[in-house]
Amino acid sequence: MVEDEAITFNRYGLLPWKEILFYYPDTNQHTLFSLLSNLCMRLLGENEIFFRLPSFLAGVFSVPLLYVAGKTLSISNKASFIGACLLAVSSTHLNYSQQGRGYALTVFFALTVILATTKLLENKGTPLWGGILIASGFCMALALPSNGVFLAASGIYCFAAKSLDAIENRRFPDKNFISISIAFGVLLLLVGVYFYLIYPGLKTAVKNYNYTPIDAAFFSQTALFLTAPWGYWAYSLVGIGLLDLKSKKEISLISSLLGIPIIVMLALGIGGFSRTYIYLLPFVLLLAAQGAAKTLDLLNNVSSIPRYVLSALLALGMTFAPADNLIKRSTSPFPPGAATISEARQVFSYVQKEIPSGHFIVLWLPSETSVLNRYFAARLRQSMYNFAAGEKPDKIVLISHLDAPPQNFSIGGYYANSSFNLPSDSLKLIKEIGNMRIHELDKNISRFIPPSYNADYLAPVEIPESPVLAKKIEKKDKALGETALKFEKNTSQNLALTSSAIKSVDIKKEGACLLTIYLRKYGQKSNALLADYNPEQWPPKSIYINPYFGEFSAPGFDFNWQIVITISPMAAGRHNLVEVFDLIDQTSYFDGFQTFILS
Repeated sequence: MVEDEAITFNRYGLLPWKEILFYYPDTNQHTLFSLLSNLCMRLLGENEIFFRLPSFLAGVFSVPLLYVAGKTLSISNKASFIGACLLAVSSTHLNYSQQGRGYALTVFFALTVILATTKLLENKGTPLWGGILIASGFCMALALPSNGVFLAASGIYCFAAKSLDAIENRRFPDKNFISISIAFGVLLLLVGVYFYLIYPGLKTAVKNYNYTPIDAAFFSQTALFLTAPWGYWAYSLVGIGLLDLKSKKEISLISSLLGIPIIVMLALGIGGFSRTYIYLLPFVLLLAAQGAAKTLDLLNNVSSIPRYVLSALLALGMTFAPADNLIKRSTSPFPPGAATISEARQVFSYVQKEIPSGHFIVLWLPSETSVLNRYFAARLRQSMYNFAAGEKPDKIVLISHLDAPPQNFSIGGYYANSSFNLPSDSLKLIKEIGNMRIHELDKNISRFIPPSYNADYLAPVEIPESPVLAKKIEKKDKALGETALKFEKNTSQNLALTSSAIKSVDIKKEGACLLTIYLRKYGQKSNALLADYNPEQWPPKSIYINPYFGEFSAPGFDFNWQIVITISPMAAGRHNLVEVFDLIDQTSYFDGFQTFILS
């Protein structure tokens, strides 16, 4: 498990249901999926199968549901069947039906909402379908807040179809219209109250969201996403399907589903990721199926080739791309560092039993997309805090993957393109668990600057009086001890400051490293490092270890702090080192500066 679903598992796996339901910290929180997935893991066991089970079931049941929804929308049995087949082999649908995220659930409940809405328009079982509409619509909002756009489009579809029917039959409004209005009113109330309860999180998520601009590239990417793996040529069938629409329900549905998202995009000036619009997937494929069925009928009328032969040729053409895609997916390698939940649990159990608490653990894994993060989070946060508070670790232990060992694989660089690999002779293998490897860094850890722990150590940085930059010894906003270092600059340009005192050290053997640890304001881009400072060769090689576990809050402060730990290589010979501060933010905080020689 890697990438986004690993993030979802790490952050929200097995959290209390109240915290999942009423706390929305970022767009990786797919509330409905997390609630269902956590229930499955509690009842059936903690592994990848049961973690992904809600997505898998939603993906499977969406296929027959599309067939039923198509028939309800007055689309022919043949077109509805073709649409269900297209959804079954759609690479987008297959992908998200196997991922522990909320996208397959979105497809399932989007179809359920449209099915319920159409049944209400037909005045069939109003209480039952009204309840299904409310429940499925609320589930869509829980799956992804952005699905609110689809719910709005569904409401407009319903009232547009009802209005066209009323105008044609000169009966408006009627009891059926009132029942539909009540159902949508209750749904609007429930979704509105829920969004209000999680509004602080929604506001933060919107602020931090990485928006995609609305341009030709965005529309092209989204169009390919909805017709993968067939590509642009599938839109020729979509076009034929559009021209073949006859009923008011079909026209109202397609106009609403395509028009409302575009209006919202243009009004907000943001596009978002293509997967945000996955609720359109079954309806685009249904249009393509309508076009395919119409094409078969036309060919049958003008060709002497038997219908079953034409159908077989079309089926062959439509299945070639999915088959090729499945072959490529089955043979593609996993990303470096991919660990299973079972491996992560075994590694954590071993470390808890066999590795003393005085040893510092480093996850030598790519970013935060490893499931080990979830199990090690509490221990790493505590050990990082202890380290920052002056407890020198006895040893450093590295956890890595067989395919991404520390001597061959670089984790994130502290600066862009500044990462490096550890020398193989400095690693001592302790344990092999599945594809995971546990190494001890065979280095002595010696304090360097300051020579003994001093929470109030401040780098001697001399700044002449200037309107551009000011240094302040901060006594209020500090993380450790009594003081912290604060810089304020009145320019948008990045500034580099160096301490006035040079720290010299002689390294006798190759393979030594310099470890730096300090604290800064959480989210701050400004950074610090002890290094041989040469502006022409800056930045130096340096890796940022355990970057996702350093946040902590100190009581009485308006902001959180972040513990930063870096390792830089040191060649044999004499080094003249200075503290270097790269000031990027207008206001920068630094505290608890310590350095160690690993030799």
